[in-house]
Amino acid sequence: MRYLAILSGCLLLSACAKVTFVQPTSGPMAEITLRTNAANLNIGVVSYRGDEYLESKGDSVGILNSKVLGYPFTNEISFMVVAGTEFRFSTKIGGGIRNPDDGGMTLVPSICQTHAAFVPEDGARYLVEHSAPGGYCMVVVHQLMPDGQMRDVEVARLRSCLDPQMTGGGFAEHLCPEGFDFRN
Repeated sequence: MRYLAILSGCLLLSACAKVTFVQPTSGPMAEITLRTNAANLNIGVVSYRGDEYLESKGDSVGILNSKVLGYPFTNEISFMVVAGTEFRFSTKIGGGIRNPDDGGMTLVPSICQTHAAFVPEDGARYLVEHSAPGGYCMVVVHQLMPDGQMRDVEVARLRSCLDPQMTGGGFAEHLCPEGFDFRN
Protein backbone atom coordinates (compact mmCIF):
# COMPACT_ATOMS: atom_id res chain seq x y z
CA MET A 1 0.00 0.00 0.00
CA ARG A 2 2.91 2.32 0.78
CA TYR A 3 4.23 1.65 -2.74
CA LEU A 4 0.87 2.65 -4.22
CA ALA A 5 0.78 5.87 -2.20
CA ILE A 6 4.32 6.83 -3.27
CA LEU A 7 3.67 5.92 -6.90
CA SER A 8 0.37 7.81 -6.98
CA GLY A 9 2.01 10.91 -5.50
CA CYS A 10 4.85 10.83 -8.01
CA LEU A 11 2.50 10.33 -10.95
CA LEU A 12 0.13 13.02 -9.76
CA LEU A 13 3.03 15.45 -9.68
CA SER A 14 4.07 14.41 -13.19
CA ALA A 15 0.48 14.91 -14.37
CA CYS A 16 0.64 18.53 -13.19
CA ALA A 17 2.81 19.49 -16.15
CA LYS A 18 1.31 22.34 -18.13
CA VAL A 19 -0.15 21.74 -21.56
CA THR A 20 2.72 22.21 -24.04
CA PHE A 21 1.11 20.83 -27.20
CA VAL A 22 0.73 23.54 -29.87
CA GLN A 23 -2.24 23.13 -32.20
CA PRO A 24 -1.78 24.14 -35.84
CA THR A 25 -3.70 27.21 -36.99
CA SER A 26 -3.19 26.90 -40.74
CA GLY A 27 -2.29 24.35 -43.39
CA PRO A 28 -3.60 20.80 -43.58
CA MET A 29 -5.35 19.94 -40.30
CA ALA A 30 -7.50 17.25 -38.72
CA GLU A 31 -9.54 17.27 -35.52
CA ILE A 32 -9.04 14.61 -32.85
CA THR A 33 -11.36 13.96 -29.94
CA LEU A 34 -9.81 11.66 -27.36
CA ARG A 35 -12.33 10.08 -24.98
CA THR A 36 -11.98 7.58 -22.15
CA ASN A 37 -14.46 5.28 -20.48
CA ALA A 38 -11.95 4.34 -17.78
CA ALA A 39 -12.89 5.30 -14.23
CA ASN A 40 -9.25 5.98 -13.41
CA LEU A 41 -8.14 9.52 -12.58
CA ASN A 42 -5.43 11.72 -14.10
CA ILE A 43 -4.97 9.99 -17.45
CA GLY A 44 -2.13 11.87 -19.11
CA VAL A 45 -2.11 12.42 -22.90
CA VAL A 46 1.23 13.22 -24.56
CA SER A 47 2.20 13.72 -28.23
CA TYR A 48 5.66 13.16 -29.66
CA ARG A 49 7.77 14.75 -32.39
CA GLY A 50 10.32 12.93 -34.52
CA ASP A 51 11.84 9.89 -32.85
CA GLU A 52 11.30 11.12 -29.29
CA TYR A 53 9.65 8.56 -27.04
CA LEU A 54 10.29 9.83 -23.52
CA GLU A 55 7.15 11.26 -21.96
CA SER A 56 9.13 14.01 -20.23
CA LYS A 57 10.29 15.25 -23.65
CA GLY A 58 6.91 14.95 -25.37
CA ASP A 59 4.23 17.61 -25.54
CA SER A 60 1.48 17.42 -22.92
CA VAL A 61 -1.92 17.53 -24.67
CA GLY A 62 -4.04 17.33 -21.53
CA ILE A 63 -5.34 15.21 -18.67
CA LEU A 64 -8.50 13.12 -18.79
CA ASN A 65 -10.52 12.62 -15.58
CA SER A 66 -8.33 15.22 -13.91
CA LYS A 67 -8.24 15.75 -10.17
CA VAL A 68 -5.39 18.24 -10.64
CA LEU A 69 -6.11 21.86 -9.75
CA GLY A 70 -6.43 24.04 -12.80
CA TYR A 71 -7.62 21.25 -15.11
CA PRO A 72 -11.29 20.51 -15.74
CA PHE A 73 -12.68 17.10 -14.85
CA THR A 74 -13.65 15.74 -18.27
CA ASN A 75 -13.56 12.37 -19.99
CA GLU A 76 -12.71 13.89 -23.39
CA ILE A 77 -10.52 16.51 -25.00
CA SER A 78 -10.52 17.80 -28.59
CA PHE A 79 -7.62 19.35 -30.45
CA MET A 80 -6.29 19.98 -33.95
CA VAL A 81 -3.25 18.22 -35.43
CA VAL A 82 -1.24 18.56 -38.64
CA ALA A 83 -2.76 16.29 -41.29
CA GLY A 84 -0.77 14.15 -43.72
CA THR A 85 1.99 13.40 -41.22
CA GLU A 86 2.16 10.82 -38.46
CA PHE A 87 0.47 11.81 -35.21
CA ARG A 88 2.08 9.77 -32.42
CA PHE A 89 0.76 9.87 -28.88
CA SER A 90 0.55 8.05 -25.59
CA THR A 91 -1.92 7.78 -22.75
CA LYS A 92 -0.93 6.78 -19.24
CA ILE A 93 -2.82 5.81 -16.12
CA GLY A 94 -0.62 5.72 -13.07
CA GLY A 95 -1.00 4.68 -9.49
CA GLY A 96 -3.39 1.84 -9.93
CA ILE A 97 -5.80 0.02 -12.17
CA ARG A 98 -9.22 -1.04 -10.92
CA ASN A 99 -9.05 -4.76 -10.06
CA PRO A 100 -11.44 -6.69 -12.35
CA ASP A 101 -11.36 -9.67 -9.96
CA ASP A 102 -13.35 -7.82 -7.30
CA GLY A 103 -15.58 -5.74 -9.53
CA GLY A 104 -13.23 -2.75 -9.46
CA MET A 105 -13.52 -2.21 -5.71
CA THR A 106 -9.75 -2.13 -5.15
CA LEU A 107 -6.76 -0.75 -7.04
CA VAL A 108 -3.87 -2.86 -8.26
CA PRO A 109 -0.60 -0.85 -8.16
CA SER A 110 0.52 -0.42 -11.75
CA ILE A 111 1.07 1.91 -14.64
CA CYS A 112 -0.60 1.23 -17.96
CA GLN A 113 0.51 3.17 -20.96
CA THR A 114 -0.45 3.12 -24.63
CA HIS A 115 1.78 4.33 -27.44
CA ALA A 116 0.19 4.59 -30.89
CA ALA A 117 0.40 6.42 -34.19
CA PHE A 118 -1.65 7.08 -37.31
CA VAL A 119 -1.69 9.55 -40.20
CA PRO A 120 -4.75 11.82 -40.10
CA GLU A 121 -6.25 13.07 -43.37
CA ASP A 122 -6.74 16.76 -44.11
CA GLY A 123 -10.15 18.01 -42.94
CA ALA A 124 -11.04 14.72 -41.26
CA ARG A 125 -12.40 14.22 -37.75
CA TYR A 126 -11.29 11.35 -35.51
CA LEU A 127 -12.47 9.77 -32.30
CA VAL A 128 -9.76 8.07 -30.24
CA GLU A 129 -11.37 5.82 -27.63
CA HIS A 130 -9.23 5.01 -24.60
CA SER A 131 -10.19 2.23 -22.20
CA ALA A 132 -8.64 0.14 -19.46
CA PRO A 133 -10.46 -3.20 -19.48
CA GLY A 134 -9.13 -5.99 -17.31
CA GLY A 135 -6.15 -4.06 -15.99
CA TYR A 136 -4.53 -3.00 -19.27
CA CYS A 137 -4.85 0.10 -21.46
CA MET A 138 -5.81 0.34 -25.10
CA VAL A 139 -6.83 2.89 -27.72
CA VAL A 140 -8.99 2.46 -30.82
CA VAL A 141 -9.18 5.14 -33.52
CA HIS A 142 -12.24 5.84 -35.70
CA GLN A 143 -12.65 8.36 -38.48
CA LEU A 144 -15.96 10.20 -38.12
CA MET A 145 -17.52 10.22 -41.57
CA PRO A 146 -19.75 13.09 -42.84
CA ASP A 147 -22.79 10.74 -42.89
CA GLY A 148 -22.38 10.05 -39.15
CA GLN A 149 -20.82 6.62 -39.59
CA MET A 150 -17.46 5.67 -38.07
CA ARG A 151 -14.66 3.98 -40.01
CA ASP A 152 -11.95 2.07 -38.14
CA VAL A 153 -8.49 3.50 -38.67
CA GLU A 154 -5.39 1.34 -38.75
CA VAL A 155 -3.16 2.31 -35.86
CA ALA A 156 0.49 1.45 -35.31
CA ARG A 157 0.80 -0.06 -31.83
CA LEU A 158 4.21 1.02 -30.60
CA ARG A 159 6.34 -0.09 -27.68
CA SER A 160 6.40 2.21 -24.70
CA CYS A 161 8.82 2.60 -21.87
CA LEU A 162 8.50 4.10 -18.44
CA ASP A 163 10.36 7.38 -18.41
CA PRO A 164 12.35 7.71 -15.15
CA GLN A 165 11.66 11.47 -15.21
CA MET A 166 7.91 10.80 -15.08
CA THR A 167 7.83 7.97 -12.55
CA GLY A 168 9.38 9.71 -9.57
CA GLY A 169 12.90 8.41 -10.00
CA GLY A 170 14.98 5.72 -11.57
CA PHE A 171 13.01 2.62 -10.57
CA ALA A 172 12.02 2.07 -14.21
CA GLU A 173 15.30 2.89 -15.96
CA HIS A 174 15.75 -0.72 -17.04
CA LEU A 175 12.45 -0.50 -18.94
CA CYS A 176 13.71 2.41 -21.04
CA PRO A 177 17.39 1.75 -21.78
CA GLU A 178 19.63 3.85 -24.02
CA GLY A 179 18.91 3.02 -27.65
CA PHE A 180 15.31 1.90 -26.96
CA ASP A 181 13.49 1.27 -30.28
CA PHE A 182 9.77 2.02 -29.92
CA ARG A 183 8.93 0.81 -33.44
CA ASN A 184 10.07 -2.83 -32.92
